[in-house]
Amino acid sequence: MLRELRSLGKLTEVGIDMSRLPDLAEVDPEKCYLSWHMRLATEKDRKVIEAVFEFVREDSKLVIEECGALSVKREASESENEPRVEDGEPKPLGEILVESGVVSRETLDQALAQQKRVGQILVEQHAASPQQVEQALQKQRQQESAAQSKKTDTASIRVDTDKIDKLINLVGELVITQSMLSDLGARFEMSHMPVLLERMAQLERNTREIQERVMSIRMLPIGTAFSRFPRLVRDLSAKAGKKIQLVLSGEETELDKTVIESISDPLTHLVRNSADHGLEPPEERLDNNKQEIGTIRLNAFHEGGNICITVEDDGRGLNRDKILAKAVKQGLIGENEKLSDEQIWLLIFKPGFSTAEKVTDVSGRGVGMDVVKRNIEGLGGTVSIKTRPGQGTIFILKLPLTLAIIEGMTVRVGQETYIVPLLSILESIQPKPGGVKTVVGKGELIDVRGTYLPMVRMYEIFALQPEITDPTKAILLILETEGERVAVMVDEILGQQQVVIKSMEQNFRKVEGIAGATILGDGTVGFILDVRGLLEIARQGEPVAA
Repeated sequence: MLRELRSLGKLTEVGIDMSRLPDLAEVDPEKCYLSWHMRLATEKDRKVIEAVFEFVREDSKLVIEECGALSVKREASESENEPRVEDGEPKPLGEILVESGVVSRETLDQALAQQKRVGQILVEQHAASPQQVEQALQKQRQQESAAQSKKTDTASIRVDTDKIDKLINLVGELVITQSMLSDLGARFEMSHMPVLLERMAQLERNTREIQERVMSIRMLPIGTAFSRFPRLVRDLSAKAGKKIQLVLSGEETELDKTVIESISDPLTHLVRNSADHGLEPPEERLDNNKQEIGTIRLNAFHEGGNICITVEDDGRGLNRDKILAKAVKQGLIGENEKLSDEQIWLLIFKPGFSTAEKVTDVSGRGVGMDVVKRNIEGLGGTVSIKTRPGQGTIFILKLPLTLAIIEGMTVRVGQETYIVPLLSILESIQPKPGGVKTVVGKGELIDVRGTYLPMVRMYEIFALQPEITDPTKAILLILETEGERVAVMVDEILGQQQVVIKSMEQNFRKVEGIAGATILGDGTVGFILDVRGLLEIARQGEPVAA
């Protein structure tokens, strides 16, 4: 932080206050005893200075005060032979006079406070009117805010030097392999084929490792997203009159920077929701034989190729009957419609849905949970809920580690190649004769160990010429998303590979059933399937030709 402040101007004073530091035996590792005071001479905007303390302001008492406009250039030119400090910057005249004992700090501050601003001098000299000066100041403020917003828009990331060193080493390895291949290409004979294959394998290893290292550079600990919540929970508990403790775990779990930036708002909403709806007031908790203090837990951990983030509270849980009654009242479901518990909990993600008795400034407007679901699904993730009445609720967010690369299963339908996200595949089967049933209004169903799943023929959805139309001779992939399953019929499974996702919407347009595209090894474009979209198409019963 000190280094960053020095880059903004002149850091003329840095002092540490150790007056509150007790003896070592009495030190509490959870408490903060030290504080700093700094004096910075700068022409930068206040927001730029505040941004330096962005990572600590939640957990510290930060005071930034203007202590008189320091005309750095004028003071620097007061003397020809200014002493210079270590970083090569001359000290202001006032600082030298204080250090020499000529004037006290208070006298200097009073003198600085009497300095007049340029606009004030020009008005006194009748060179400009107060209105003209105010207009010029307004213009200056607009330019500063435009420059600041431009600066904040610049996406940047702090990278551990160890990661960069390893990447540089790998690039060196890649250069060596490339020069070996060039040398081999210049004098190649058929007898050199084993050496060529060995060099190609080496190139593949280097490329794969570089790819992994570059991806790890984008990874940040999720603790950066969690750091805002202690203060948020303190404010919420004070506002709601509840006693709430926040327990964080898994802060060191690493996640793609883009994903971290995108989940901050959904997580904030879920924490606010737990504090407002989930946790009961202290009296009610005591009546229910619970501890007076309610607990909200935020946890992050890896599961397979995904990262899971859970927001858990030990509150009253979701009220099944209340949610059903509200959904019927809003016309989201029919009165006699039978729904499983999982389907009922997912109703709270419908736009405009809220069971709050009254609207507060924290929640109750029915805006937010639908946005949470949309944001998480936009990142290729899922949201699920587990709840027990009177014991609490857990929101589980499953997110991909990175948005750029996925593990996929390559499948063929006719002459076309598609990629199915590996995380969505439960199993692949070849059905026995008589396993496929046709139900009026439901389409085709496949019997998988006593459970009937909807079957989707991919060649019908994408209007392709298939090689196989008989399901007993084809392969069925059992895919799952958000607790729902579907069987997708393909001609052949080609293999498993990592693919780089390219956006369809940015490069073409949104296509139902397609999450994105990638360029395959032979140079052709392969479509990445959207399992959620396939389920929706299967429900409609009308193929959407892509």
